[in-house]
Amino acid sequence: MTLEEFEAKFGESTDPADLDRANCTRGGTCGHSQCGLCEHGTPKFLKCEPCKADLAKYAEQLAALREAARFTDAHHVKAPRGR
Repeated sequence: MTLEEFEAKFGESTDPADLDRANCTRGGTCGHSQCGLCEHGTPKFLKCEPCKADLAKYAEQLAALREAARFTDAHHVKAPRGR
């Protein structure tokens, strides 16, 4: 992504490192969680709206699964005494 493409799509950057973060090829690795582009072409540090909606949906599903598994989790069930 060039500086012109970045500014046309997302506005003028206040941080000179924003373009470097957007073009970083190590995105998602240790120390680079906010680098690279999301699947929608938005730099990860800008938090695109479709990604936020996907994360909210996933969080709701995860909460429902955790609630359903709360009573069946073997780590929370005490073994009978004497065994």
